[in-house]
Amino acid sequence: MHKGRPVKMPASMASALHRYATHVVAALIVVVGVTGTMMFYRLYKSSVQDLHAWIGMAFLLAIVLHVTRNRRQLVPIFSHTRMHVLWVIAAAVAACFVYLAPAPKPNPARSLTKAVLRTPLVNIVPVLGITPELALARMRAAGVSNPALDQSIEDAAQRSHTDSVTLLVAVLNTDKKY
Repeated sequence: MHKGRPVKMPASMASALHRYATHVVAALIVVVGVTGTMMFYRLYKSSVQDLHAWIGMAFLLAIVLHVTRNRRQLVPIFSHTRMHVLWVIAAAVAACFVYLAPAPKPNPARSLTKAVLRTPLVNIVPVLGITPELALARMRAAGVSNPALDQSIEDAAQRSHTDSVTLLVAVLNTDKKY
């Protein structure tokens, strides 16, 4: 509002908003509904998931445009007691979903990597399938001075001011093509 009068948008923008806002919402309802249903039934979920997320964001924008276009007709609807009750129910359901959502599962790869980085090298090399001498040689090649079998990769990385994951990759020598 500007000095008691509503701010007017440019005529071309108002015209486009009037022509397309509701139509875009209707089209996106179909796309979001179909992709959401596909994900629920796990049909091509990995292919559809990103599309669903991006189209969902476009859908939110389209809803804002639709509400902007139809604000005069919507104000009386939002003043009804029924609408207030529906808003409270929707907020309660959303809060339940957020509160009751399962905790994220731990990432076993991350846990395993941390364990490998913190375990002394002498205990790791048999699991990696390399000899202790080869592991020490690879650490020297990666810039670690005086590596020892009784130290972990993390300790060796800190002493040599190297990233521990980079050093682990050097010890593993993952340059091979399988």
